[in-house]
Amino acid sequence: MAKSFSETERKAIRTRLLDACEASWSRFGFKKTGVDALCRQAGISKGAFYLFYQSKEALFCDTLERVCGRINQLLADHLSYPPSRRGLCRALETAYREYDRLRLLFDDGLGDLGVFLEKLPDERRSRLLSEGVFRPYLPAMTPYLQWTDNPRQAIDVIVALFQTAHRREPCGYDRFAVFAFLIELVVDELFADLPLEPCPVPVGGVDFPERTEVQ
Repeated sequence: MAKSFSETERKAIRTRLLDACEASWSRFGFKKTGVDALCRQAGISKGAFYLFYQSKEALFCDTLERVCGRINQLLADHLSYPPSRRGLCRALETAYREYDRLRLLFDDGLGDLGVFLEKLPDERRSRLLSEGVFRPYLPAMTPYLQWTDNPRQAIDVIVALFQTAHRREPCGYDRFAVFAFLIELVVDELFADLPLEPCPVPVGGVDFPERTEVQ
């Protein structure tokens, strides 16, 4: 019989499982990340694993959602106040570096991501695919930035730039410098600065950080 855990122990074990899954997945990919190894790193038996997750895929879903949330928080933390096109560029560059570091979670080029997604229930797979990495936060830019194009298409363009992290062929330029150059062109095309309003309007429960505008 699997051991019972206190609520404090459950939270700590769940965190260790998520940390181990992220580290292994980002290094080895989905198929080479096994439950046995994750349990050893988390300090629990394989039987105890199923007290926390019904399947390997359920753990991977939570891991991916946690990473996406962290990238979105990076965007929030690095946006200038009030939001501006230059501040958005700097925030996206910071988020891109984290995305690049964890690129195997999003597309490893080996088909692992597709295998993982196919094993998910339809509802959860649709949610992951529709929300993507940046969709939850970018609409919060609208109080002080105006889309110059269809917002959904504009976000798709930005997401496409992030996909360049998966191109590992030798390049004569630093890929982060290339991304910084391209994102400035794209943001200038997609957004227009609006006149400063007296008070920002939080969108989706997100408050803007109070900091000096980044030039």
